[in-house]
Amino acid sequence: TGLAEHTKDAQGRKSKTLRSTEFGDFMGKADPYFVDAGTWWFLHIHLCSRPEHAFSWYWFFNSFNFDRFERSVCIEHLRRYLEMQSARAPAAATIERDIGCLLASYARPLPGTKMDPEESRESPFLNLELMTYHRDSGTYRVHRQNKEISAEILGYALAQKFRERAQEQKYIEVPFVKVAQEAGSLGRLLCLNNEALFALLLEAEAQSKGKIEITGMAGERFVRLKKLQPEYWLKAYYQKQGETQHAA
Repeated sequence: TGLAEHTKDAQGRKSKTLRSTEFGDFMGKADPYFVDAGTWWFLHIHLCSRPEHAFSWYWFFNSFNFDRFERSVCIEHLRRYLEMQSARAPAAATIERDIGCLLASYARPLPGTKMDPEESRESPFLNLELMTYHRDSGTYRVHRQNKEISAEILGYALAQKFRERAQEQKYIEVPFVKVAQEAGSLGRLLCLNNEALFALLLEAEAQSKGKIEITGMAGERFVRLKKLQPEYWLKAYYQKQGETQHAA
C-alpha cells in the first residue's frame, strides 16, 4: 500500500526492518485512524499499482477481464498467466492463498450475516463496493458501474500513472481509451466501464476548476490534467474533507 518500506543495511542490502514512507507519514497525520473512505481508495490505488509487492492484486485489477467468475476460474487464469510470463510459477498453494485473500478483502458476501461489530474481521476494502460474492451460486461479480469518487482521488491516480508524460507542458493530455483501459489507469484500478468513467470525469471537471478536463469530439476524446504532483491531489482531498467537517 506504500505506507512503509524496507530499510537498508550499511552494505545497501534490504533489511527486514520497515519504516514509514513520506506517504505513510502524511496519511498518519491526515487520517490517523483510517476512517475516511477516501483513505481506502488511496491505499487501493497504491496496492493495485505495485506488481513488485502485490502481483496478484496488480494482475486481477489490470489483466483479469471477467465480470462474473468462480474462484477456481480466477486461480486457473492467474496460474496460466504466470506460466506465460515466467519459467517458474509459484506453487499452486501460494496462488490459491493470494486469490483467497484478495477476494475476501474486496467481495462482500450476499446474503450478508449479522455479526457483532466488535468481533468483525472484515476488510475495510469491502466498503469500496468493488465486488460481491453470491453464496448461493458460489460466483463473484465485479461492479463496473458508477461510483462516488472525488475529483482529488481521480487526479491523484492520473498523476501517479502519467506523471512522466508531460515534458515542459503545463498539462498532461491522454487519450480517453488509455485512461479507460491501460494497466494502472482509472478504468482498471477503479473497476469502471467506459460510461461510468466518462460520467465520473465529467463530475471531476466541474469540481476541479479546470485541473481535470475532457477535450475533443466523440470518438476522439482526451483527458486533460493540469501537471501537478500526486501529493497536490492528496493534500487537496484532506483539506476539502477538513473544510466539510468544519462547516458541518
